[in-house]
Amino acid sequence: MDRFTFQEAVTVFFTACLPYLELRGAIPLAISMGASGRLALAVSLAGNLFPVIPLMLFLPVVARWADRFAWVNRVFRWVLAKVGKKREVIDRYGPLGLVVFVAVPLPMTGAWSAAVLAYLLRIKKRKALPAIVVGVLAAGLIVTILSKGVKALL
Repeated sequence: MDRFTFQEAVTVFFTACLPYLELRGAIPLAISMGASGRLALAVSLAGNLFPVIPLMLFLPVVARWADRFAWVNRVFRWVLAKVGKKREVIDRYGPLGLVVFVAVPLPMTGAWSAAVLAYLLRIKKRKALPAIVVGVLAAGLIVTILSKGVKALL
């Protein structure tokens, strides 16, 4: 039986929403709080995917806005440069490259970065979103297995 409260689930959900931490931090957090592997995965997936659609919709607006302010523009361009280093994989494989990019559970390779990368490479939202979802699911399975073992998913 899970020893995982609603309040802890909300904490995990919002941890998974955060850039950089995403589900790579949320799943181990949930497990440490007593959640089963399946529950940790489910809550973390929901939290990690929650900001993706708004991010993809508003990124062009934020990019235009950032151009008006020098300091915001510098920060925004720094983030774009960091994410842009992964560009060759995506250029080569398109949306499938986005899946692989997100599925590798390393820092700066999550859903947030993939949404930025899709914007930078002008991958259509209708192709980028499913690729990001599949990549997040794969990353979640990998992190859950590494955190809990294969039995956690059964």
